[in-house]
Amino acid sequence: MQTELVIDNIPRAAENGATFERRHPVSGELVSTGAAASVADALAAAESAAKAFASWSATGPSTGVRSSTSSPRSSGSR
Repeated sequence: MQTELVIDNIPRAAENGATFERRHPVSGELVSTGAAASVADALAAAESAAKAFASWSATGPSTGVRSSTSSPRSSGSR
């Protein structure tokens, strides 16, 4: 399984293409590979969160639930 970063609600690889492996602790079998975020990725994510905060904080609890269930991660799309 390959996992990606999600920034601006868009799945993407790390800016520098770096990845890391997750292995089963007993068997050592490769379980998944994930995007290894760089400082640039972290800054992009923080900027995205800051832009989204004003509209997000104005929504009620039920609106937030509806929004979170339509994200790429929860819908199974990649």
